[in-house]
Amino acid sequence: MQREMVALFREEVPRWSAELTTALAHGDAALLQETAHAAKGAAAQFGGVAVAATARRLEKIGREHDLERAPIVLRELEEEFGRFLAALAAEEAECGTEAVATEVA
Repeated sequence: MQREMVALFREEVPRWSAELTTALAHGDAALLQETAHAAKGAAAQFGGVAVAATARRLEKIGREHDLERAPIVLRELEEEFGRFLAALAAEEAECGTEAVATEVA
């Protein structure tokens, strides 16, 4: 179950990034807020504290229609997505190695 949820999160990241970029390009504060909210909630479920915090900032920017600051925060969110996905992959690799070692033993 956990692997499926991680895979789903991994699949959602590019969609969220695209939607956030589109929202900025079109000045759509509502889409920015909604998408950032979705990313924040999903990241929080997996312990992605930095992703959730950055998405929360972007959500607030959308809610307040303060799109001038959004590009900088979106870049930060993209970086946090990358770090978090790398950490999830490392954790998966470690768990996979442990599972194989347990099966062999």
